[in-house]
Amino acid sequence: HQEWDANNDGLPDAYFEASDGARLEGALQNAIAAILAKTASGTTVSMLATSSTGEGNVVQASFAPRLTKGSLDGGSLESATWVGSLQALWVDPRGLPREDTNQDRRLEVADDRVLRYRVDEQGNTLVDRYAVSAASPYPDLQNDTPLPAVAMADLRPVWEAGAVLAATPPEDRTIYTSLDNATFTAFANANATAIRPYLGVKDGGAWGYLGESPGDRAANLIRYIRGQDTGLAGATQVRNRTINGRTLKLGDIIHATPVSVAGPPDRFGLLYGDLSYEAYAKKYTPRREQGAANVLGRETMVYAGANDGMLHAFTSWLYDAEGREFIKPAGAGAGETIGAELWAYIPQALLPHLKWLARQDYGHVYYVDLPPKVGDARIFADDDVHPDGWGTVLIGGLGLGGKEIEVTDDFNHDGIDVTRRFVSSYFAIDITKPRAPRLLWEKSYEDLGLTTCTPAIIKVGPLDFKTKTQDDKWFLVLGSGPSADQGSLAGFNGQSVKNGHVYIIDLATGEPYRHGAHDWLFATDDPKAFLGGAAGFDMGLNYNVDAIYLTEAHEEADGASAGALYKVTVPWVCTAGDCGGVAYGSSTGGAYVSDPLDLAHPWRLTKIFAAPRPVTAPPALSLDFDKRVWIYFGTGRYFSLADRTSKDQEYLYGVMDPFFNQEHRPDPAGFFDDSFYHNADTALTVSGDTLLDAAGLMVMAGGGVYRTVDLGYYGDFTHLLRAQRQKNGWQRRLVTPGERALAKPVISGGLALFTTFAPSPAPCDYGGRGALHALYFETGTAYKRPVFDNGVEDVILPDIKAP
Repeated sequence: HQEWDANNDGLPDAYFEASDGARLEGALQNAIAAILAKTASGTTVSMLATSSTGEGNVVQASFAPRLTKGSLDGGSLESATWVGSLQALWVDPRGLPREDTNQDRRLEVADDRVLRYRVDEQGNTLVDRYAVSAASPYPDLQNDTPLPAVAMADLRPVWEAGAVLAATPPEDRTIYTSLDNATFTAFANANATAIRPYLGVKDGGAWGYLGESPGDRAANLIRYIRGQDTGLAGATQVRNRTINGRTLKLGDIIHATPVSVAGPPDRFGLLYGDLSYEAYAKKYTPRREQGAANVLGRETMVYAGANDGMLHAFTSWLYDAEGREFIKPAGAGAGETIGAELWAYIPQALLPHLKWLARQDYGHVYYVDLPPKVGDARIFADDDVHPDGWGTVLIGGLGLGGKEIEVTDDFNHDGIDVTRRFVSSYFAIDITKPRAPRLLWEKSYEDLGLTTCTPAIIKVGPLDFKTKTQDDKWFLVLGSGPSADQGSLAGFNGQSVKNGHVYIIDLATGEPYRHGAHDWLFATDDPKAFLGGAAGFDMGLNYNVDAIYLTEAHEEADGASAGALYKVTVPWVCTAGDCGGVAYGSSTGGAYVSDPLDLAHPWRLTKIFAAPRPVTAPPALSLDFDKRVWIYFGTGRYFSLADRTSKDQEYLYGVMDPFFNQEHRPDPAGFFDDSFYHNADTALTVSGDTLLDAAGLMVMAGGGVYRTVDLGYYGDFTHLLRAQRQKNGWQRRLVTPGERALAKPVISGGLALFTTFAPSPAPCDYGGRGALHALYFETGTAYKRPVFDNGVEDVILPDIKAP
C-alpha cells in the first residue's frame, strides 16, 4: 500500500481520473505538466571546508525541466525549459546548512537561518527555515517550530550562479572552445569563420531555423550559445530562454556534481613531507598572515559542467576564515559580483551538437555531464605560476554527451569539403591560476565510447624530497564507457557492444600508453561492458600508487546485467641482493615500475571480484588495522526506462584485495593456505561464497550479534570480527524493491557510508526514495554503538531512509 499511496488518501499517487477521451488527454497533460514543473537535482553537493572546525560552504545544483513565470506587465505567461541553478549556502561549525539571511556574505550564527530540507506529498522539495538569535544561535530542530516553508529558489543564498549569469550581458562573457585540441579559441563572432565548419550548420534545409545563409546560421548560433535570444541576423526561430526580460543562460546540471576548489586540494606536503610542494602550497592556500590586512592565496572557484554545452568556472571570491566571510579578490573588476562566471569551456567534441539547443522543439540532450576531477600534479615547467613545477589540473568528461556525429564542411578553408568525425572526449585544463586557465589537451581514444567513467590521477616513481629532483610520472587512468553501433541509441541506455577497456594516459600530454596498435592498454574479460570509475591507492603512503581499482558493468550471454571489480597492479620490484628481509614497497630495497609498458615487469589487469549485478559508480578504498586493503562498492544502474522499473536484487560490498591480505599466505601463517599475498605473478578472483553475509546478522545495543533468520545468538561483536578474518570481505543485500547504489561510498571514522536510491513506482513520476547506510567497514553490519537515533532502543539499525 505504501508503494502506491504514500499520502494515504486511498488513491494511487500517480492516478489522474478521466472518463472520456478529451478528459483523458487533459489528465495526461496535467500529469506531464506536474513533472515538468518540479525542481530536481541529480547531483550530490560540493562541500568546501574552510576551517579546522568544519565550517565552510556547500554548493548545490538543481534544475527545472520547465520554468514558467508571469510577465512583468501581467500579460501572457513566459516559459523556459531546462533551466539550471547553482547556489552556495553556509555550513556552520556544527555542520548545519544556513542561508545568508542578511546577504552580507558573512557567516553569522546569530543572524543566518538554519535550513532543513524535506519533500511534501506532491514530491516538491521544500525548505524549513529556523530562526536564530544571539541568545539561541543553534535551534532545536526536533522541537522548535520553523518559519513557513519555502521553495529552494526562494532561499537567500550566499550566491546563485544562474541569477548572476542571467544578469551578465552576453558580450561580457569569456567563453572558450578549441579547434586544435591543444589551445583555447574564443567562442565569439570574431572567430565565426574559423568556428563555422565545426558547428555543422551548412545545410539550410535542416538548420534553417538559425538563419538563411551558412554564415548567418553560424553567427546566430554563436550569439545564442553566448546568451542572446533576440536581435539575431535574418529570420530565425529559436527556443525561448527569456523570462521577465532576463535570459536564463545557465543550462541544467543533472549528473555533473560541481567541484569547489580553493587551495591546493591534495596536500602532498603534509602527507609525504614533499619539500618541492611547499612553495606551491604557500602561494595558493588562502590565509591571512599575522598582521596582514589582506587575505592571500587562491580564491574559491566552483567548476560545474552543464547541459548547455559548457564547463563553467564560477568565482566564490576569497574566504577569510578569521572573519567568516567572502571578500573580493584583487583581480576582480569593480563591477564583479560573487558567483560570477569567470570563463566557460565548450569542448570541441560538442561543437556540432550545439545547434540542438536552439531548436524550438528541443527535448533534452546531455553535453558536459560528468563531474569534474581536480588534482595537484608536478607536470609543469618551474615558473611563477607553477613553483617547482606544481599545478592544479581539472579533468573533464562529457558523461552521456558527445555521441558520435559526422560533419561535412570546408574545415581547411580551401574550398574543399571534408568529413570529420566527432566523438565523446576527455579534456584537461590547467586551473592553477583560475583567472588565466590554459587548455592542456582534449582527446578521445579508440573504443572509448561515451565518457562516463570517473578517472583517477596517479603518481608512480621516485622523488628526492630534499634535492627536489624526481623521476616520477603522472598518469590519468580511465575506462571505456557505453558504446553502440553507429546510428544506434543503445549507448544512452547504458549498453555496450564492446569489451571494457582501460586506458593509461600521460597526464601532461593526453597521450595513451598503447597495447600494440591500440590506444587502450588493457581489455577486460567481459563482452558488452563499460567501466564505472577508477580509484588509485597508495597502500604504504610511500608516494607511489600500488594499484588502481576499477568497477565494471556488462551484459551476460543470457542478457542479464552483471558487474566486476578489476585491478591494475603497479609492480614493485626488489633490487636488493637479498630480498628476504626487504619489506614490500620499500624505497631502499626496491622500486616501483613507472613505465606501464615495461616488458620485464609489466603492469597487469586482473579481476578481483565478479558481481552478480552491474557496478556503475567508482569504488572507495580503505586500509584496516592489519594493513589489508578494502574496496567498497555497490551494484545498480539507472540509464533507461527498464532500469527504472527493475526490481532486481542489488548489493553493497566490502571486498579485500588478496594481494594485501596476509590470510592468503601458506598455512600456518594464513587462514586460506595459498600464496596470493604479495604475489604479482598470480591473482585470485574472490568468490561471493567467501564473503560474510552481513544482512543475515543483527547487532544489538549491548554488543550482541544475532542471526536475522531465526534470531539465534551468533556471538558478541568481537566474535564477529574474528569470524570476518576467515572471509574475503562482506556483502549486504538491499531490501527495498528497486533499491540500488549509484554513487561512490565514503569511508570515515571506521564507517562505510553508502547512499542508495529506489525510483518511485509511479509511472508518471521521476522521483524516488533515498537511504543512507552507515556500516562498520570490516563487517558490513551496524556497529555496536548507534550511528543513527532511530527511536529503537535495543536494535541498532545500519541505515536510515528518507521520508
